[in-house]
Amino acid sequence: MRTGIVNSRNIRDVKKLWSYCFADTPEFKDYYFANRYRQEKNLITTDDREKVQASLQLSPYVLQVDGVSKDVNYVVGVCVQPESRGKGYSTAIMKDTLNYQYRNDEDVSILMPIDTEIYTRYGYTNCFYRYDFSVDLINIRAGKTCCEVRRAELEELVSDASDKKAPDEDILVIAAQMSEFYHSNIVDKYSYIKRDRQYFINRLEELSVDGGELFLSYDEGVISGYMMLLPKYSQGHAMVPEMMFRDKDAFNSLMSIIKSHITQFRTADIVTPQHELFNLFIKYDNKYKVSKKSFMMVRIINARNILCEILRRNPGIRQIGPFMIEIEDSVIEDNNFTETFDFSDEASAEAEKSRGGIPFMRLDISDLASLYMKSSNIDHLERAGRIKFESEHDRSFFSDLFGNEIRESYINDYILIMMR
Repeated sequence: MRTGIVNSRNIRDVKKLWSYCFADTPEFKDYYFANRYRQEKNLITTDDREKVQASLQLSPYVLQVDGVSKDVNYVVGVCVQPESRGKGYSTAIMKDTLNYQYRNDEDVSILMPIDTEIYTRYGYTNCFYRYDFSVDLINIRAGKTCCEVRRAELEELVSDASDKKAPDEDILVIAAQMSEFYHSNIVDKYSYIKRDRQYFINRLEELSVDGGELFLSYDEGVISGYMMLLPKYSQGHAMVPEMMFRDKDAFNSLMSIIKSHITQFRTADIVTPQHELFNLFIKYDNKYKVSKKSFMMVRIINARNILCEILRRNPGIRQIGPFMIEIEDSVIEDNNFTETFDFSDEASAEAEKSRGGIPFMRLDISDLASLYMKSSNIDHLERAGRIKFESEHDRSFFSDLFGNEIRESYINDYILIMMR
């Protein structure tokens, strides 16, 4: 078997494999391969007869982590021919892709798993979670609001964007407003996907293809919230893939829109990054069922680069003496190393040695991702048996070095129909 970038004669086979593995409508598949698919980002694994047995794509995004922007690839569309499953093709394409990303000077990979256990073996770990609020519409109590809600003519906007060389001014304006609003209301998260105007144009195209709607809340002509709605997600049930709001007025305006659909569907799932504010606005009403779900996994591609980035976050790094870290990675060979770090002056180094020698820690590549994303800390990893220290001195040192703070991150970025 051999893994590489797809060539033009194999694209037809990739499309057939996609259709077999994913329950997408023909309209969405046509849209995806016409607008989102990039041949140079499609890796395939072939057999000895050069027949495609496995395929995946790398979708580029910009990930913001603690104020640092990183170009990352989102692994999507992992699929294997049914007769070749269990024969090592999925392992081959995943391992080869991760090493390809390393050679391509990438630092981080992200992936939305159908089953997290499958991808932990390749060094991925859960770092992003999503909060869903499920509610029967009869239980929604939306208060009065001074905001005005407008339903976007999505089909018309998207048609204009697709049919012309330059997108229509209306969709450009809406996409720009949504981008600005999103970034102003996501800054409390430790990590998130950066979304420019083109991102929202693409997202609205996907929403339209899936039969969705967009509602925008305005306060004195200024956007104060938005809501994507899939009213026919399943029988009698709707999905709000994302809702964001500036304040309670905007929240009430959008919840009133959901409530107004009571003759079309009875229940709805609402996804929002502002889950604590949402809970506050509904007064922690137990008629809403709140669930926290694993959503996105992270994989460190270049351990040295990420370690240095983590260490630069520590404002007192110049006063810390030498220490040693060993990284273990079963997939990317170059990530297996033991390295001594010393950012201090000579006096600080001697002082550290006198306190009990050079602190040492052995770390699996997946746990490095947890520390990098601040989804876990040294204490939790030790309690879980992920890290073992030789002394209390080492434990205390690395706890101080990496910090104990656990932060929340947000990703809610996916091709909508693939979630079904």
